[in-house]
Amino acid sequence: MGEYMHLTIAIIEDEQPAHERIGELVIQELSGETEVYIEKYEDAERFLKALEEKKDTAYPDVVISDIDLPGMNGIELGAKLKGDGIETYLVFLTSFAEFAADSYILEAYQYILKRDMKDRLGDVLRGIAREKKTSEQDFLWVGDHEKKLFYKDIICVSKVKGQKYSEYRTKKKVYRERMPLFQIQEQLGTDAFIMVGRSCLVNIEHIVGISAELVQLDNGDVIGAGRELIWEVKQKVTAYWRKN
Repeated sequence: MGEYMHLTIAIIEDEQPAHERIGELVIQELSGETEVYIEKYEDAERFLKALEEKKDTAYPDVVISDIDLPGMNGIELGAKLKGDGIETYLVFLTSFAEFAADSYILEAYQYILKRDMKDRLGDVLRGIAREKKTSEQDFLWVGDHEKKLFYKDIICVSKVKGQKYSEYRTKKKVYRERMPLFQIQEQLGTDAFIMVGRSCLVNIEHIVGISAELVQLDNGDVIGAGRELIWEVKQKVTAYWRKN
């Protein structure tokens, strides 16, 4: 038997019968190789208050939210989570098909009509569990095993000017290590990281834009690549996404 995958799932639903039904389905569908911890909230405001109390500790892996909530609705909640840089899988539930377009704009992981919940929710959650398990198999230790960094969380690695250190940049923190970039690239051993310019190793999955000379990352950083090298960067990014 394989190792258990752990998932923390926040359910946001104001109608108690629906709330209980969603929780029952989650447990029923994920029983076996996934250990589930469920957090229940009646509205978005209570959920956000709980996040604030957690601060930078572990956020839920999955947020299953009704769209039609009192106060802040599910779409507004999703926009806030995305704007605050909180990484979680968003799964929207609703009785109204017209909300689908809004959920796609937010790049929600899935949009499920409540009438289809019994048939679809299990497959969606198992897909999330598989993705999370795969992403957590790729990591490295930084600073003599002081910090475990998952590849997916590393936005870029850059050389510190005038020093023998490199910096790993994530959305929450910057970590330093006394190691040259070429050695870090070899250690990563994946085409998800490419050199941009002479002193920055960038995670392709965090690139949100490429202009004539610049590469823009999802944390707001802009890396200069130069006109001569930007074509090569574009080629590598295109090849990566075609394969993945």
